Amino acid sequence: MSHPTPSSTSAPASECRLLVFMFTEVAESTRLKGSGSIGAAAYAELARKHDSLFRALVASVPGADVLRDVGDGFMTTFLTASDAVRVALRF
Repeated sequence: MSHPTPSSTSAPASECRLLVFMFTEVAESTRLKGSGSIGAAAYAELARKHDSLFRALVASVPGADVLRDVGDGFMTTFLTASDAVRVALRF
């Protein structure tokens, strides 16, 4: 009786890959938006600059991706931990 060998099976090969996840958020964003702090209009302008800068930094790294915009932060992936650290430091 013949047993199938790994090279003779018809199942597709699995692809494994390591990704580094980075989650960011603006600390106390609700308080900052409130009337007792900088206010909604000023916060909106700062958030726009924050988001634009962060997206540009992620876009500058090959293989990096913004998975989700979570309102006051982002869920991103990088191919290496060093890429994630470089973006964090530059940000």
